[in-house]
Amino acid sequence: MSENIPQWMSTALQGITAWIDYKRCFYSNSKILELPLVCAMSDIVAARLPNDMELRCEVPYKLFSKVKDSTRADMVICKKKTSNEDGLDPIFVIEVKRGDEACVLRKDLTRLARLKRENPSIRVFEIVIKEHEMPNNLVSESGVAQSIDELHGFNAKVMRVCKTIHTSRFNDNRKNLETANYACAIEIFG
Repeated sequence: MSENIPQWMSTALQGITAWIDYKRCFYSNSKILELPLVCAMSDIVAARLPNDMELRCEVPYKLFSKVKDSTRADMVICKKKTSNEDGLDPIFVIEVKRGDEACVLRKDLTRLARLKRENPSIRVFEIVIKEHEMPNNLVSESGVAQSIDELHGFNAKVMRVCKTIHTSRFNDNRKNLETANYACAIEIFG
């Protein structure tokens, strides 16, 4: 199991938490929907990828796995192809979810674990984003990644946790951690 995530992913996690804080300055009374979170995360990832990689969004799983339904991966990172190359050869497959509840994550985790078993060379991640709330099952009370060997029955590990705390809330560290914006990269190993 790899212990590191790529720098572009780490930067994207920190970037999305800052983006959420920026949006909350204007829309403090409403939650950000999942689609804008995925779009913002995709923009950040695309800007930070190495020149030999490309991002493809909303790619049907059936193009690169044995899945036969119409589900789509939020983000697929591939090596750039020359104009005469065809096919899709993913290096990373990433799903983004707003929230950390089991019912929200189970379908993605099932699909990603199946993909990982089919093709062990692909790294698969679930990015869990929590707005103004700590993801208690992924993050410890001190605000760092929980040490977990499985998540909802899947072989997975929280690889990285990023958070932003709104600058007007410096008085109570525990309260700051409870109301920060979080982005957690969970790698699924099968």
